[in-house]
Order: sequence, then C-alpha cells, then structure tokens
Amino acid sequence: MGNAPKGGSQGAFVFGLTDEQVTPGQACPFLILQWISGRVRRACVSPLAAETLSVVKGMNCLKWARCLWQELIDDSFSLKNWEGAIRRKLSDACVDAKSVYDHLSKPTATTVQDKHASIDLQ
Repeated sequence: MGNAPKGGSQGAFVFGLTDEQVTPGQACPFLILQWISGRVRRACVSPLAAETLSVVKGMNCLKWARCLWQELIDDSFSLKNWEGAIRRKLSDACVDAKSVYDHLSKPTATTVQDKHASIDLQ
C-alpha cells in the first residue's frame, strides 16, 4: 500500500502565521514558517494512516515553534510548563485529507482499521 514509489507513502504539512481575524472563505495574509513534503517514515496500511502521520508531525513541529516563540518573547518561559505557556496563545489546524477530517469531525468514535492511526487520531 502506498502512493509513492516502492510502496511507500507520501505526506506533507505546512504551518505559518496569519492574522487573528481569519474569516472562513476570505483571503488573508499567511507567512509560511515551515513546510515539508516527503516519504512517511512508518509503513502505512492506508491513506488515512499516512495522512494522520502528516498531521501528527505537523502539530509536533507547530508545538516546537510555539515553544521557541514563547521563549523569545517571555523571559519567564520554562520548558517545565511549556504546555500551559503555549495554550494561552491561539492556534488552529486545517486538514485537506477527507478521511482525517471525517474521523475527527464525527461526534462519536469511528472504527479505524489501522489501530496505530486510531491512537494518533485521538
């Protein structure tokens, strides 16, 4: 299974900065801070698993960048309390993978064949 040569899977993410007043359906400025597109490191049994890994990787990079930013602007920042420090600032995520969106937007848990992807989605 895979969408890349030799049965591998491809994944990508992008994150950046924008205005706080983002309005759905309207154009807004967006400064790209990081983007990655490449082979997914884990063998994936489904497109949902590959897309989920990309979302997880993107969110982890976003957390790192938010910690870095908080450390730059707040001299009382401590890595011991990083989760609380970055929680105070607004951030949002978008996903263009319909399978991931469908799973996350349902009010009840759905069955996912790949149990590792199911854990990542939670």
